[in-house]
Formats: sequence, C-alpha cells, structure tokens
Amino acid sequence: MLSLVTIFSSCQNKRKSDHQPKKVTTKKNIIPKKLWDSTNILEKKVQTLRLRFISVGCACPEWVRRSDINKENILNYSFYIEPADTTIWNPEDDSIAWKTGIIVTGQFYVKPSYPKGTYEGMEETPPVGTIFRYTKAKRDIP
Repeated sequence: MLSLVTIFSSCQNKRKSDHQPKKVTTKKNIIPKKLWDSTNILEKKVQTLRLRFISVGCACPEWVRRSDINKENILNYSFYIEPADTTIWNPEDDSIAWKTGIIVTGQFYVKPSYPKGTYEGMEETPPVGTIFRYTKAKRDIP
C-alpha cells in the first residue's frame, strides 16, 4: 500500500507541463505540384515510328527517329515517349530495346510539355519537350 501512495504522490508532484505532449515543429505535408500538362491533347494523326534511344546523361528527351540518328544537334530531334496506359510494354525499362531500337504506334501531343510523373522539386527536373504517346510498342530487331 505504501508503494501505491508513493507512486501516486510522485505523479501528483510532477509539473503540469510534464503531462502535455511536446510540440514538434514539422513541415506541413506539402503535395508537390505536378508539372505535366493534363489538358494537353493529342494530334489527330496516328503514326508508326522506328526509334532509337540516345543516352545523353540527363533527364532529357532520349528517343529519336531512326532516320534522325546521325543528324547534328541530335537533341533538337529528340522527344519523350509515354505509354497510353500501364498495361503496355514500356521500352524505357528494357535495356535491350535501348540497343536495338523500338517500333511504336501512337500520336504526338499538340504542345510540348513535361513527361507524366514530373513534379516540382524533383532532384533532376527534365526540360519541357515533345512527347509521343504510344498505344503499341515492340523491339525493332534490325
């Protein structure tokens, strides 16, 4: 009984502020701003393109038409690709396709934009560029 009295009295002797939760200063949960243009529309023309991957060492557009591969200032001809939905094979995840090239069918967006999945404050924000949205894709085996 004496131990209960001791515990009870020791709790009573604590300052009121000891029972208050400590205030922790944190940044608010900020939702990053998306940078891609969700209002961008597709051109009417459906095209099938033979593309090659160019490694430029940045988050830049890295696909070019096979016919443009040897042109000067190749980055002026490069563009992003994006699948129309997540069920379509994504050649950007296939290192063999980077070497062989790909054949894609789809449409260009009307306006240059950021690729989907680009948010403000990313470690490496890619530049605005032309985007080709494909509905079919396969490896190009020359």
